[in-house]
Amino acid sequence: MIDPDRTYIDVLRLGAERVPNKTWMQEVDGQQLTYEEALQLSSNWAAALTSVGVGKGDFVATLMENCVDSQHVWLGAALIRSVEVPLSPLLRGASLTHALNDCRAKALVIDRRFLPQLSEVTPTLKHLKVVILAGQGSNEFTLPMEVIDRDALLANASPRNDFSAPKPEDIACVLYTSGTTGPSKGTLIPWAQLNANALAFDTTVFGEDEVFYYTGASNHAGARSQPLLMASLGGRFVMRPSFKTDRFWADIDNYKCTFTMMVGAMAHFINSQPASEQDRNHPLKFVLMAPLLPNLEKFNRRFGVVTTTGYSMTELSGPINVAGWSVQDPASCGKLRVGWPHYEARLVDKNDNDVPVGKEGELLVRTKAPNTLNAGYLNRPDATEEAWRGGWFHTGDVFRKDESGNYFFIDRRKDSIRKSGENISSFEVEMQIAAHKSVAECAAVAVAADAVEDEIKVFLVPTPGEQIDFEELVRACARTMPRFMVPRYFEVVEALPKTPTMRVQKAKLRELPRTREWDRVKAGIDIKGV
Repeated sequence: MIDPDRTYIDVLRLGAERVPNKTWMQEVDGQQLTYEEALQLSSNWAAALTSVGVGKGDFVATLMENCVDSQHVWLGAALIRSVEVPLSPLLRGASLTHALNDCRAKALVIDRRFLPQLSEVTPTLKHLKVVILAGQGSNEFTLPMEVIDRDALLANASPRNDFSAPKPEDIACVLYTSGTTGPSKGTLIPWAQLNANALAFDTTVFGEDEVFYYTGASNHAGARSQPLLMASLGGRFVMRPSFKTDRFWADIDNYKCTFTMMVGAMAHFINSQPASEQDRNHPLKFVLMAPLLPNLEKFNRRFGVVTTTGYSMTELSGPINVAGWSVQDPASCGKLRVGWPHYEARLVDKNDNDVPVGKEGELLVRTKAPNTLNAGYLNRPDATEEAWRGGWFHTGDVFRKDESGNYFFIDRRKDSIRKSGENISSFEVEMQIAAHKSVAECAAVAVAADAVEDEIKVFLVPTPGEQIDFEELVRACARTMPRFMVPRYFEVVEALPKTPTMRVQKAKLRELPRTREWDRVKAGIDIKGV
């Protein structure tokens, strides 16, 4: 399984020795590689980057969707001891300028589709010297730096096989955090952290024929840890650049995928599709889901799968999980992981004092195994010191723990809502409302009202083909929520504003003019007798 003393490149080498011609990585409707070909492409990228002046300690940015190249530029950079920085293709303008300047990228590998975004910001870039063009299409933009075609670069680079694999303590990549309350920070991710992240759930049930279906972005931690897991198993990694409800089951069937990850509203979208006699007639067996659907048991029975869950973030490596594939309490994200890398956790108040069992507090985490959590923030010593004060990583997330050691996520510390003398979890409000069949996604925020305290407002994205009946939704809330938690205001939006790492930008929602909201009080909806 996962060997803490080996990195992903070591694992690929073992695969190339053991099953060199076994298909290992596939793009849906695109390129595929064997273990041997993957190792060779990594080496070719290492030689290519060396030929354009990239060396040890340099940063190489990528602006691509998840694909074969995005995976192997990363590994090629690692072989020459430079560090890859995957950036979201959603970045543009000031956010793209910030990321490229902040990481001081010397070279950028970019899909031609995203050249318009790059061309907009080139006058503001301070460090970028070389742009490598990948993907289909032509370069219609004149850039003020050296521009090289990907195919020509790889063809002309002298092949080398004398590169050595990095060590577990080396930095594997820089992943930018969401930046919901300020500029994004580049998180330094050691290879040992990826090893720990790949073991964030029970892997003992897997065999060598497992196939993982990944629909996340290349700048997410899952695009790094899940390939490592599948390579360690000797399995196969299949990727689509983004999640598509109407293609999900076809991809699962066509590529014989047995395992996938559903985050955000993915499971809701799948579960909202019309029932079919074929719902259980698929190879899918395992689903890693976060957050969990409230009707999880029905989901599992309908599709013939088992599900697990847990808690993590970019800076962590899955410290809390369900120990197995049978969720007992969908409201909990599990218990503290046991075994390597030997996690420790505390819940504390605003002064970092421990809170009693059953009380809410910020989650602090550390491990006994070195380099299995983040190594701080790139070029941000003050932010690193603040996050790691006292030797514990401060997550900024509020939890509650019960007597049995189960952890319950309450909210982001800065997103909790105070109303009627109660601290209200926006996450809990969102989970209950998102369970409604007409709601695909939602976000709850505090807004000013005609009283001393704030009221709760929920922004709603309708399920495709559905219309939201506000009165019916309010009455449904009143039947399942405490009265003080039932939102007063609702507004339908086409989409929720999100960061490149897909966190909802609630600050932007709070800034929207309140001209389109529906008010249950003005509508005369009495929730007392519901």
